[in-house]
Parts: sequence; structure tokens; C-alpha cells
Amino acid sequence: MKTTSKMYAGYSDEAVLLLQKANELDYVDAVKLYDKVISSFPEPAYAYAKRGYAYHKLEAFEQAIDDFDVAIDKNPKAKNTIWQRGISKWDLGLLKEAIEDLEKYSKLKPDDPEAFYWMGEIAEEMDELELSSSYFESALRIDSGYEQAVESLNRVKERIESGS
Repeated sequence: MKTTSKMYAGYSDEAVLLLQKANELDYVDAVKLYDKVISSFPEPAYAYAKRGYAYHKLEAFEQAIDDFDVAIDKNPKAKNTIWQRGISKWDLGLLKEAIEDLEKYSKLKPDDPEAFYWMGEIAEEMDELELSSSYFESALRIDSGYEQAVESLNRVKERIESGS
């Protein structure tokens, strides 16, 4: 079975089967399969990204970020991996770093309002209300019907007006 999928480039057929099987497992067992694949095939980025996602779901955010770093070093334009690293950084409390990753993601996928929405949420958490407002407005320029962004923008504007 030869696979032509770009994400499986650099893996043997056996490794591809393990990667596919990992998708069906709970995250703890999936990590074990990703470990096995990575030990045999350390060069391709995909298994690192998938293991990073599993670590994120297990709330092992530092390990997740480490794997995302490796995956991004190997594939600097991996939009979803950059996105997920940003979310992991946010969950770890690394707010500025999270925004930096979501900014990188938004440059690779500028038509995605989600990135701007979440940057707005993070900036609000940092009490950077003007910045938060501008991110929500950017999300709404892409999708004027994005209800969460509308609600969040209104909330931030109220905070700005009330001085809190």
C-alpha cells in the first residue's frame, strides 16, 4: 500500500498504519503509537504535530508545545500546528506568545476570522482592551455575521467606556 498523501510523506506503510490507528485511540494510547513512529521516523513533522495535539488534549501543554515546536521547525507553514501551538500557549498562560502564534497563523490564513476572534479574547484577558477591540473588528471585517465576535466586541467596548 503506497500512500501519496502529503501528510504521510517520509513514513513507511507500517508507520502510516500506526498513525491512522492512533486516530482511533484515546490520547494516552495514541501518544504511545506516536512515540513508536517518531522513534523510527524522526524527520517528518506529522507525528510530532499529532502527538502535540494528543498532549494538548491531555493538558500536558509544555510537552504539546515542545512537539509543536519540532513540527513547525520541520514544516514552518503548517497552519494548523501553528494554530494549535498558540492555543496550547494560551492554555499555559503564555498570552503574548499565544497571540504571536495566532498572528503567524492569520498571515498564512488571512480569511479565517477565528484567529482574530481568539486574539481578541486573549488580548482582553491581558487587559489590552483597545487591542482586543481591534482584533474583534478584524474578525467582523472577514465575517460580519460572526455572533461571538459581535458579543465580545460589545463587551469590550462597554469595558472601555466604563473604564474597567
